[in-house]
Amino acid sequence: MIKTLQHQVTALAALTQAVRLVQETAHQGKYQEEKALPLLRSLLQLEPTDIAAIYGDTCLLRPGLELMVEQLGSEARVDTELARYATTLIFLERSLMKNPAILQTLREGLEQAQVKAAHFGIEHEQLATALADVYQNTLSNIRPRIIVHGSRRYLSSQTHADRIRCMLLAAVRAAVLWRQCGGSRWNLLFARNTIYREAVRQLESCRH
Repeated sequence: MIKTLQHQVTALAALTQAVRLVQETAHQGKYQEEKALPLLRSLLQLEPTDIAAIYGDTCLLRPGLELMVEQLGSEARVDTELARYATTLIFLERSLMKNPAILQTLREGLEQAQVKAAHFGIEHEQLATALADVYQNTLSNIRPRIIVHGSRRYLSSQTHADRIRCMLLAAVRAAVLWRQCGGSRWNLLFARNTIYREAVRQLESCRH
């Protein structure tokens, strides 16, 4: 994967978009499929050649870019829950990459999900169930654990729970990509303004 700031920001936008979908599903039972689709597709790209092969048009991640610009542009508007999820997911990605057995189980599960997607389609609930099972069999078994907060009404719903797990899986996929493109926690600490400007640039390009 090419290590560029542009690709790092695209990956962070995907992570941010996935986390927002987790929040909206958990708190409001609100799940916007058009925002979820590029993230679901990313989970089925096991041998991508570049970032475009993973997400397609970067503008499909516009909601994530908008949220990044909002979060990085004003401390007063920072969503602390979103930031906490994102930070924990980045740490979880590190744990995953140090666990070959879980990585292998994850890949096998995603290969099976590819078969289901080819048969049922990417928007079918069968695929969501399969990807949620992949999450439970892999990432839910390593630390740090992701504790999702929200309404009991939605968290206790199997459909909503599956969607949340799918988006958590997609967020970790984005964290892996971010790392592969040269991202690091040092970047987030010391290059916030640079990341912010690149997110603004990508967002502006989507508006023209």
